[in-house]
Amino acid sequence: MADWYVNISGSDSTGTGSSGAPYATPGKAGSVMAGGDRILIAPGTYTLTNTTANTAGGPLAPLAGSAGTPSQVIGYSAIIGDLDAVATFAGFPTLAAAVGAAGRPLQLTNAYCHARNLIVDGASQADRCVQVSGASVLLANVKVLGFTQFGVCVQTPTATVRRCWATAGHSGATAGFYTDSGEPLFGSCRASANPCHGFQCSGGRPFYEFSVSHANTGTSDGFVVLGANSALYRQCAARLNGRDGIRFDATNGADNSGAWGCVLTENVGTGLHSAVTTWADWDGDYNAYWNNGTNRTGLPAGAHDVTLTGDPFNGASSGDFSLNNTAGAGAACRAAGFPGALPGGSTTGYLDIGAAQHQDAGGGSTFAVSTHCPVSLPPWRASPY
Repeated sequence: MADWYVNISGSDSTGTGSSGAPYATPGKAGSVMAGGDRILIAPGTYTLTNTTANTAGGPLAPLAGSAGTPSQVIGYSAIIGDLDAVATFAGFPTLAAAVGAAGRPLQLTNAYCHARNLIVDGASQADRCVQVSGASVLLANVKVLGFTQFGVCVQTPTATVRRCWATAGHSGATAGFYTDSGEPLFGSCRASANPCHGFQCSGGRPFYEFSVSHANTGTSDGFVVLGANSALYRQCAARLNGRDGIRFDATNGADNSGAWGCVLTENVGTGLHSAVTTWADWDGDYNAYWNNGTNRTGLPAGAHDVTLTGDPFNGASSGDFSLNNTAGAGAACRAAGFPGALPGGSTTGYLDIGAAQHQDAGGGSTFAVSTHCPVSLPPWRASPY
């Protein structure tokens, strides 16, 4: 197991990949790594000069690791790993597609690969900023932008995507986060200001927890399930999207699906919507609605659902989705049995995303999962990051 260093001041021709003589491009480090190695990338912008993975100037596709020794790609600053607690993405290294290039800057296509603390920029040219198709892949603390199709494309059942943000997709893009197979987990993720769906399921049965989709424009949904597929939502938020907050778009789409503890506000269409009124094994409760075009269509109300009388968030327009303590709004969510905060509980320490955070006079920084959300998460949901 070895460490390979990358720095914009390095050299792919004379560098050795050591901390004192780093390479200049992540692709060069990918060409020499072995499975289980780490690639450590210093702040800066690394723009592709070709589309062949694991070549100098090419996209990065780390080799397969193992369950005990995953291959890792880590953006770092002064101390290796010191960006784990995400407040902003300032100082993260950027992997960028070149204008005119079709390469996907980060390709997690092999098993047991982990990538964290990065920005991936499609530069208007890459169809997918991050491709995830290797088994047991972890993507954490990654911001994607500038994509023309998908920000993060997940096509493997055992992937975990945590604390990632998809934003500023280009006209014609499909979704910030996309999956079409298995049961991947999306935890504490955010999709915002895209001209497309925030999260799209076109296959499998993904799990979404503590994730937020807001201000996605056009006829875009915060979360959408296409076809006869299913999804599970726990403590998510959908706000100010161009169509629905959570939408099941086809016959049987809501079968074997559920939503618990979600907050659905100011969506132009419907907060929680099944396009057809036939379903099997639907389970949902403790959801809250405010100021949607219609609060709920095609799905039964939960016994503890809440219709709010005001905005429940402290500052959603600026990215603060913590629940306020306003009577009839955030306080009503708590009174209905909503849980405690995500780690950090405020805009410091972690990217402030998640529908069930508390930020009131007493603070709130204890992680809690609602006992009212009986969703069974996949075994790979645990993350060391």
